[in-house]
Amino acid sequence: MIKEIVTRGKATVILPTLLLVCAFIFFLLRGPWRAFHGRGADFAAPYVSSLRFTRGQNPYDSKDFIAYWHAAGAPPNAAVDESGRRPIYPPSTFFILSPFCMLDWLSALVYFEILSVGLVLWVLIYLARKLDSRSTQLLFVAYALILAPLSTGLSVANVSIPAVTLCLLAVLLAADGRELLAGAMLAISICLKPTTGLPGLVYLLFVRRWRVCGYALALSTMITGAALMRMHYLPARWQVDYRANLNYLFGPTGAASYSSASDGRFDLLNLQVPVFALTQSHPAAEIIPWVLVLILGGWWLAMIRTYPALAPRLESAAVVLLLGLLPVYQRSYNAGFVLLALLWAFMNLEDRVAKAILIVGFVFVIPGEALIRTALHGHSFSSGRLWNGVVMPQESWALVALVVIQLGAIWRTSRQGCVSRSVKGRDTGSRHEALRT
Repeated sequence: MIKEIVTRGKATVILPTLLLVCAFIFFLLRGPWRAFHGRGADFAAPYVSSLRFTRGQNPYDSKDFIAYWHAAGAPPNAAVDESGRRPIYPPSTFFILSPFCMLDWLSALVYFEILSVGLVLWVLIYLARKLDSRSTQLLFVAYALILAPLSTGLSVANVSIPAVTLCLLAVLLAADGRELLAGAMLAISICLKPTTGLPGLVYLLFVRRWRVCGYALALSTMITGAALMRMHYLPARWQVDYRANLNYLFGPTGAASYSSASDGRFDLLNLQVPVFALTQSHPAAEIIPWVLVLILGGWWLAMIRTYPALAPRLESAAVVLLLGLLPVYQRSYNAGFVLLALLWAFMNLEDRVAKAILIVGFVFVIPGEALIRTALHGHSFSSGRLWNGVVMPQESWALVALVVIQLGAIWRTSRQGCVSRSVKGRDTGSRHEALRT
């Protein structure tokens, strides 16, 4: 159907444009609009912690969190749960967010949302420019704008959105030869949220973008060093509170727990959630995701070692970034990395593999898990291994499916002889070319 729209007379521009306008309105209402109407609570923890950090106070103190937040300008009825009062962000996050501390809460939230929306639109436009036809570009952006991870992350003002978009922009800019800017963006992404930015660093190391990695490591080291120097002069109690917050968040009732009885665990992307539900074993839940990632990552590495020209391609970047979401704590907002897989699909609309990616990607358009949870509100999710291990964590399995599909596309390309083998240990193609199909 998408291909028919792309190739149909005047509708090739008019209909995709209408779809884009509708998608953009939906994106604004589902994302920033909800953030400005009481949903932007995820920004509270990093904002309050950064505020304390700049004032020389303990950024991990959770005891008077709500009172401190209200004193900074939050509405009197604003509240967050216990997990939201226990920040575990690294000191580098507070350093990056310190400019927002010059503003009261509502102003800081507005500017943070504007920045986040701007980064999302920037990365979507940058990706769309890699498509050939205007109609396909419009359809891709429309599809991307209705992805739940982006709009939901914006609705709660989570720092994952700028972290994900900066990481994507770093990979794209590095491929286009803008190394200093790419390194700076990757460094900020790592400092904001290390588990989100590090997959980008790993990928750029594999494709031997040494300068970009060097810039990123140098800048992130400077930021982290400056933040740690500041922490050295803060009350020593912060270390105790930081450990206490970690223990709570990853404990039985915390928001980061994969074994919690709360249905909030299905907001996580990491494979520990479904593996634990299927095995009821903590050792299995810790080991199996890493084994699966090592197997899939090993398959990818074996192919790019045989055909080095495969490394800088779009499929390879998608595989590495998506694999980075599977073995460690990740919330659903970080699924924005699926944009690379979707871009590859729009570049190859006639391919059956591309159609499979678009179908699997639809899991991130309609948040089925959230809809099921709402429909069954009040019912217990504590029984049924297949229900808790397959149906509810559907986004986690969708990520695995996207990785496998992209690996299959890479393998097929290598079998078809579309890339050159290495000669005497060196790639006959350019390692510094832009991402391509």
